[in-house]
Amino acid sequence: CAQYNQAFFYTNFHIFLFLLKKIIMENYLDFQNTLDEATISFERNLKFSLAKLFGQTKLKVSINENITEGALTKEITSLTNSHTFFIGSFISWQIKLQIKILGLLANSIKKYSLLSPEITYEMANSVKNLFTSDLGLTINGNYLALDKFNKNNQATFFIAIAHKKEKIIKQFQINGGKNEIIKKATQAALLILKYFLENLKKIKQEEING
Repeated sequence: CAQYNQAFFYTNFHIFLFLLKKIIMENYLDFQNTLDEATISFERNLKFSLAKLFGQTKLKVSINENITEGALTKEITSLTNSHTFFIGSFISWQIKLQIKILGLLANSIKKYSLLSPEITYEMANSVKNLFTSDLGLTINGNYLALDKFNKNNQATFFIAIAHKKEKIIKQFQINGGKNEIIKKATQAALLILKYFLENLKKIKQEEING
């Protein structure tokens, strides 16, 4: 009876780990409801945590961004030992360059539109393949001016990360001046990147523990 209970526990424990892994990093497109700027928290020691996670996971990242205009690349390259995990970045608003350099399909852009979760993920996956990195991170969005002085904008953007079969996509909509939007969008990308790396680390640890 004791052996049966032990076997039952062992089996159910591994089923639990399997389900937990699916919950943590399921292969899906996460069409999350639009979030407002209040959800983008400014976390202390975020850059330190990211540098540490890259060191622990040994993963390399490449970036594609448009609405943040290079701010995300600047933040990543400012991390300690960034030369060991940052491969490169592609920064452009031009659809033609997205098609020519990243290899995006014009028909897909026509079908979904450039500002869509599907194309944002394709951007992340394409920049990963372009630079042969482990992770592809993309911020893809646009501005809608709410006043003639362009001091109050509404920005809608998607953030996507591609890694082998794992992927994540989040949508945001925030208001503010251009610099404020760039700062918040960059912060959102860093927070999502931290979440992604933490969960990949958990999965790797679970696989080691068996």
